[in-house]
Amino acid sequence: MNSTMTRLSGAFAALALLAAACGSEAPDALGAEGSNLPIEETTETSVVEATDVAEADPEPDHDHGALDPIETDLDLAVTVVAAEVVGDAVTITIETSDGFSFVDDDTGTANGHVDGEGHVHLYVDGEKITRVYAPTYTHSGLAPGVHTVRVELSTNEHHPYSIGGLPVDDQVSIEVVGESENVIGLTIADGVTTDGVREWEVPLGSTVSIRIDADAAHEVHVHGYDVFLDTTPGGTAELNLVADIPGQFEVEIESTGQLIAELVVS
Repeated sequence: MNSTMTRLSGAFAALALLAAACGSEAPDALGAEGSNLPIEETTETSVVEATDVAEADPEPDHDHGALDPIETDLDLAVTVVAAEVVGDAVTITIETSDGFSFVDDDTGTANGHVDGEGHVHLYVDGEKITRVYAPTYTHSGLAPGVHTVRVELSTNEHHPYSIGGLPVDDQVSIEVVGESENVIGLTIADGVTTDGVREWEVPLGSTVSIRIDADAAHEVHVHGYDVFLDTTPGGTAELNLVADIPGQFEVEIESTGQLIAELVVS
């Protein structure tokens, strides 16, 4: 009798627990306290793969570090044939040997290393400035003073070319003059200055900027300082110098000997 009651009590207890368990799910399905509130749907969180996130483009002229030189059997060479300073900018003109071809970055990346293809790395005072993909390039923002400009042939993959263990490069020194204290403005038309020949007096040791507008190409020579300025039709040519030599000096068109100004330094 007692054992029978014990079994019945256990069964009832199990049923009670089962009912409680079932009843505990009802409020969640219906809402609070068994109300008929709508079921709130769970919003799925989308997972974005790393490959779907757009990365910032790398700097076009980022430094690849010290890459090992690539020895070439070609007779490659690079020369800075001109370095014209105007204000705080220098425009360099590069000449390469016939065995070298400039290749843009996208094409170079696609081609990989091809002996004789590539570009030029530009350095100023030992610091890499940029990659150059054409024979002419202008770099601005130079501080007053003397600077060393170096160009180096580089492969498509940014390794420096070398011949016999030496880099294929060239360098020149340039001088950037500070803010001009004196500006000499001239206009040349039909081979003469439109305002006649004037004397321009500047203090000894001052900086001078000679700016010329011309209707034709001329080579202008500043005697005494022995510096030259090339004009272009419709453009403004500029020459900066430090007036550190006292005296009176002629400024003339070299090809015709036409006097266009007198520079007086005292």
